[in-house]
Amino acid sequence: MVELEPQQPALQASLLAVRTLLGKAYQPYARRLPAFCQPSMDWLNQDLLPTLVLLPNMGETAAEAQVLALALEISFLAGRVHDLTALARKEQFALINATSQAILVGDYLYAAAAIKMVNSGYNQWLGRVGRALCRRSEGKLARLSWQTRAYVPEEERLLNLHKENAEGLALAAELAVAKLDWRPKERQAWAEFGFYVGQAQGLLLLEPVLRRPGCAAFAEALAQAEQALVDLPWLHAAAEELILKRLFKLNSSPHRLLSSDQNNDGDNKKNIR
Repeated sequence: MVELEPQQPALQASLLAVRTLLGKAYQPYARRLPAFCQPSMDWLNQDLLPTLVLLPNMGETAAEAQVLALALEISFLAGRVHDLTALARKEQFALINATSQAILVGDYLYAAAAIKMVNSGYNQWLGRVGRALCRRSEGKLARLSWQTRAYVPEEERLLNLHKENAEGLALAAELAVAKLDWRPKERQAWAEFGFYVGQAQGLLLLEPVLRRPGCAAFAEALAQAEQALVDLPWLHAAAEELILKRLFKLNSSPHRLLSSDQNNDGDNKKNIR
């Protein structure tokens, strides 16, 4: 079992290291980009994915997991920069030279992440990471298309979150344990945990309409994530405390969660009925 008290300082130190290194990779270029290209850097958008990667790797594998977490964070940050730029262009919101600079920054980040993954022995996963990012972009564009519709069914919104968020977190969790001596059932359980955590994250960031009173989507996502941990008893307590309880607390907050991504793509505020 991962004991929470002794491991939490080490995890927090690793998260801080990932955040610091991500800032060093991105901030020199971010200063040259307009505000609409800047993804938010809160816990939901930044520390949640590294926590999924680092938590199973506390101990001897922590250093390698930290590199992997950074590579994935850079990849997903590049995807968000590209997506926000594409959305701005579609809405004729930005100057062409500004969006061109943002696309180049996204390309640079993709390349930097790929180099880190290859150097760490994850080169065979690059195709799957690329496909996950493409699926996220497809989900973002589908969400944009909803602006022309009077009503989007709940089922369609939930399925879109699979592409836009959950699949990427499931892949991060799968990668996190790829080199660990786990049984296939245990690997599958952690990937499922990542998927349902990603679904909950997507609901918090992108779908406030599906978190209204009487809608069970968020509670169901957390319940499914909890169920996946049954096959991982040594991680259960730590994952529940560091991830599930935090998501639940954020969902219970009286303040409306809104990421900068959501602000910029003109999402649910005006086109959900």
